[in-house]
Amino acid sequence: MNIFKEARERKGITQRELSQKMNYSTAQFISNWERGVSHPPIKDLKMVCSEIDLDLNEATKFILEKKFNHVKKMFKKNLDIIKNSSSKTSY
Repeated sequence: MNIFKEARERKGITQRELSQKMNYSTAQFISNWERGVSHPPIKDLKMVCSEIDLDLNEATKFILEKKFNHVKKMFKKNLDIIKNSSSKTSY
């Protein structure tokens, strides 16, 4: 599960309530964080954490791990493409 969703639910507020507290035009921003589509903007991270009682260091670590895993996955995918294309090349 996503730590932003867990913390928000623990706090007992809806996505819409959080988005209003953050002055966002729609709860879709919050939904995107909770589904892993995006993450809170760095400029808003401290306020988000404060609103849902989430430790800022924990949130930062979560975001960085997600980004690292994404980069690692993309690197592996590209490396596999390179390996496959070079094995098909005849000299």
